[in-house]
Amino acid sequence: MKFKKKSTIILLLLFNVIALYSQQWKQNFKVVEPIRVRDNSFAFSVFTNDGFAAYGADQVEVGGVENAGKVYIAKQDCDGWSIYQELTLSDTNNNCGFGSTLFMEGKTLAILGCDSANPNKGNAIYIYERDVNNLYVFTQKIAKPENALSDNFGSNFAISDNYMVVGANYNSTDSSLANYMENAGAAYIYHRDADGIWSLIQKIVPSDRERRDTFGHSVAIFENTIVVGAVEEGSNWAGAAYVFEKGINSNKWNEVKKLVAYDYRSLQDRFGEIVRINENGIMIAAPKEDDYDSDLSGDGGGPLTALGSVYIFKKNSNNEWVGHQKIRASDGSVNYFGFGDRMEIYSDQIAIRGTEYEYDNNGNLSKVFGRVYMFKKGDNDIWEEYQIIESKIKHNSDWFANSISIFKEDLFISAFWDGLDANDQNYIAYAGSVYIFNTYDYINAQKPVLNSVPVLESCADLGNGFSSGFDMSSLQKDLVQNPDNFIFTYKDQLGNPLPSPLPLNYANKYPFNEIINVRVGNKNNPSCYGETKIELKT
Repeated sequence: MKFKKKSTIILLLLFNVIALYSQQWKQNFKVVEPIRVRDNSFAFSVFTNDGFAAYGADQVEVGGVENAGKVYIAKQDCDGWSIYQELTLSDTNNNCGFGSTLFMEGKTLAILGCDSANPNKGNAIYIYERDVNNLYVFTQKIAKPENALSDNFGSNFAISDNYMVVGANYNSTDSSLANYMENAGAAYIYHRDADGIWSLIQKIVPSDRERRDTFGHSVAIFENTIVVGAVEEGSNWAGAAYVFEKGINSNKWNEVKKLVAYDYRSLQDRFGEIVRINENGIMIAAPKEDDYDSDLSGDGGGPLTALGSVYIFKKNSNNEWVGHQKIRASDGSVNYFGFGDRMEIYSDQIAIRGTEYEYDNNGNLSKVFGRVYMFKKGDNDIWEEYQIIESKIKHNSDWFANSISIFKEDLFISAFWDGLDANDQNYIAYAGSVYIFNTYDYINAQKPVLNSVPVLESCADLGNGFSSGFDMSSLQKDLVQNPDNFIFTYKDQLGNPLPSPLPLNYANKYPFNEIINVRVGNKNNPSCYGETKIELKT
């Protein structure tokens, strides 16, 4: 009886998790370079934001320059995702690696590449802004602030609103550019002014700075908080992460907390390999973390090593960052490990890479695959794994999920050593690809054919040009056939959002004449849409 009762409880819990996260991610597209070339490493890095995407191919030859690098820009449309622009550097040089790291926020795209003007051939970050024609236009080069050789400036960077943090984990000087400590690491904070110009405002280092801590190995920023990973801090690479907060009415950032594994700081855990932050807390990956913490992970303990974990921190009632939850792969074992060597977040979702090993009959390693574990925050503020994502056809050693990007219902997963094309044919070694997953089954979307709607007229209630009697009850049916297949978005003539659907009896906001802008998008692809205007006359 006791066993049956326990089994029933487990089944009920499992059913609840499945019901809560019933919208599974589905592979809809596989994208490859327009002209596939061996060793191009297409999609070494990927980033998507609000219907746009950037694919970095850092090994592409440009104008006879080897490994110069290129970035492809794509936009979601009725065909799925179409590449419409290519970005390269005009003053590139060999092994420039343009596109090896990307970041998109709003209309801003930041790209890592070489700085050919620097005699030590250091890195620079190139800023592009999207114009009214959806073309990304170069606006500024952010060069390495110090003439330090091989300090890894820009290997990681992140943007939040008008602030950017840039890691340089092999930098060896402190905030005063003195006190040399080999590879102690640093991070640089930039601010964008009203004219759109980025300027360096502060160099930050940890308060307990030590040689070879590699502070700046990973960076993240959200509003007034910055997190910096120091993956080799502590005894034999245990790792740590440091939290900085911006002062009130100030551009000065101050260290407020050092975060470490709150259960057991083991050797070579690499805590801080990836750091991320958003409204739900701080997420810190430790991909080499060992299996010694049965009380906290619930995995039963044991001698297995390098399974990997992600630690989640939240602020308590005293406004202090404290450990909240530790998550691991549901199937961690000698075959599935390295959980957390790549990680990306969006709102209440976390996508985390792990590695799968296959062995032959003699026990020799034969195949290596990447996989992505999806976690979602439940109503009880506890994160639960709900799906493991792999490509439809798994390819050995293709580096699936070397780069991950998620925005709303778009999940991009790169495989920069994949050798097969979009149809999994025509092998070209290390050409590269990117997989696009959505929470819906993509059907070849048709752009909606919109009907013209006659001017809607209504008498003014008080003769002042305003009326509360505009009849909207049949508007969506009048605009398009089968309105249930579409998503309607409304904005007023100044671009302010209006409710959808509109009230059955709409009251105009502007006297006598008013224009309402309407976007009608296909439910299976909201970026496949038509636009029109509705005119109201009082």
